Amino acid sequence: MGKYALEENHGKKAEDRFEELAIDSGYEVTQSSNYENMAKHIDFYLQHSKGIDCFTVDVKARKKSTRSDSSYNDELVWVEFHNVQGRNGWLYGEADKIAFEREDDFVLIPRVGLAKFCEKAVAPFFVKNSTDAVYKCIQRNGRKDVISKVLMSDIIENVDNILHWKKDVDSVKQAV
Repeated sequence: MGKYALEENHGKKAEDRFEELAIDSGYEVTQSSNYENMAKHIDFYLQHSKGIDCFTVDVKARKKSTRSDSSYNDELVWVEFHNVQGRNGWLYGEADKIAFEREDDFVLIPRVGLAKFCEKAVAPFFVKNSTDAVYKCIQRNGRKDVISKVLMSDIIENVDNILHWKKDVDSVKQAV
């Protein structure tokens, strides 16, 4: 199994964990079509059973700061301005919320607010090394993507209406 297959499997497992948590939390979950996933950056449609909440979500698995790191970094998250084809990245997709997985929870962030924060916070110049990509852009070799790393604590401080869903379903905070 190649490294890209491993990454895809890692992302699928995060989506499965998110879906299970959403169902256990009272949501009806509908998986997006392949087209919606690829073109609109939507993984799921969620509708709460009590009718209090309805939204689309794009789930992001835990990431390492660099490929060579031995562990995940929940303090820094990768954001995508342009995808590998050079088209709009998931920051400019159609999902209502981006769900970042962390060790103990998922942080659901309104995508539009996240995009606005990243546009202001990330410097518009490129670095060559992923370790230098904090609040700076990087384009991976042979790809047309534009990505950057930002601090989760800064996102939480600067973007409104963020939800924290503990992986312990009894602790999920519902939007009203």
